Amino acid sequence: MKIIKALMVAAMALFLTITTIDNLTMPDVGLGAVGTAMGMETTFKHPAAMWRAMPAKLPTMAVFAAIVVFEAVAAIICWAGAVRMWRARADARAFKDATAMANLGLAATALLYFGAFLVVGTEWFLMWQSQQLSVALEVAFRMFTASVLIMLYIAMVDDG
Repeated sequence: MKIIKALMVAAMALFLTITTIDNLTMPDVGLGAVGTAMGMETTFKHPAAMWRAMPAKLPTMAVFAAIVVFEAVAAIICWAGAVRMWRARADARAFKDATAMANLGLAATALLYFGAFLVVGTEWFLMWQSQQLSVALEVAFRMFTASVLIMLYIAMVDDG
């Protein structure tokens, strides 16, 4: 199970790496989505909620940059955790100690997808009202769930 645990963390690291690369090579896509969400362009535009909209370009760019940096840092931490786990797979105590870095990267991932996307995006910027952006919420939920499930899996006691 130790090998599978290390590989699961590496898979999350790979996902975050690819996501970071996508955001760096196609920033117009990510910036467009963040701008649409923050500007609340595709919501129901209820007058009582539209004061939350932030259509200005500078906050959009700052939020997008923060997301990309957060993804990149989480990827690096997950990679470091996966490598440490792989190297320690022969020793149960060393392996348990090695999971700390992986847990940090996975927790950062959960925080990003739950906190930024599901809490702020869904509720503050009302992304749930947008057919255009609802797919981003589905992905965010999947990534939050995957990161938490991997944390739970690596916390399970191994038999050997």
